[in-house]
Amino acid sequence: MRLIEALPVTASTRLAFVGAGGKSGGMFRLARQALADGQDLVLVSASTHLSVDQTAWADRHFVVEGHRDLSKIDFATLSGLVLFTGPEHSDQRTGGLPLAWRCWTNWRRLPAGWGCRC
Repeated sequence: MRLIEALPVTASTRLAFVGAGGKSGGMFRLARQALADGQDLVLVSASTHLSVDQTAWADRHFVVEGHRDLSKIDFATLSGLVLFTGPEHSDQRTGGLPLAWRCWTNWRRLPAGWGCRC
């Protein structure tokens, strides 16, 4: 069974992966399956961290340290699997994004149905 069959994804779906083990792999697997099934854009972020190696699983990766970083992104031109993380730490992990940044008003630039509902 494909993960997307258990967790159907539409353009307005928002999911959170919680628990111990497998979150990052599951998150990226579901994102890739959604793209294969016709979604044009899947946004991915982590509230804690990802390994630096895992950032290569995305088509585009943006490092966000503050609201100014988000304001430089033209969201209307994005496609594929787009990852947002905090900066890299010395332990080969990225920082996560605080909830406030994941819900920043710039998300409203996305096409209808993609606005944040935090």
